[in-house]
Amino acid sequence: MTCFLLWGLVVCCLAMSLLWVVQYRTLNAGLVDAGWASLIALLAISAAVWFEGEPVRRILPATMAALWGGRLAWLVHQRGHGKPEEGRYKALRDHWGALAQPKFFAFFQVQALAALLFSLPFVLTIQAGDQPFGYLEWIAIALWTGAFFGEATADRQLSRFKQNPDHRGKVCDQGLWRYSRHP
Repeated sequence: MTCFLLWGLVVCCLAMSLLWVVQYRTLNAGLVDAGWASLIALLAISAAVWFEGEPVRRILPATMAALWGGRLAWLVHQRGHGKPEEGRYKALRDHWGALAQPKFFAFFQVQALAALLFSLPFVLTIQAGDQPFGYLEWIAIALWTGAFFGEATADRQLSRFKQNPDHRGKVCDQGLWRYSRHP
């Protein structure tokens, strides 16, 4: 397990360093969000390949992580691709001034560590080997399923809200987004 986690940390730090270079050239830090979501999926899939054991124990959590991380990374990429830097990152860039690039590098590395930590539930489940799923794991799978479809529904509702010209500049407070705002 330790070897996998060290490998995962190196991969995450290198990936985020590469994304920081892209950010440095484009002056758009928004890609960090798609980056860490993708890394969570990558780590779970890698764990499914790395560890031995019951195929369902390896494949189901890896698939869950891939679906969640892939959906989020794609959504974030679609929202920001070809557009100016998102307001929160622009505000950081303006606030940090001349220190923006070193601080963004540190920020990207913190996101690398966060991706590793957020992947741990998937990785720990996968590495448990031949143990069958217990009732808590089945409850977790049910919760994940509800949350995944809830996020997807909220995102569709937000997208419809934003398409209405009357809502320009307003905060979506309808549907599931009313409760989640940032699922």
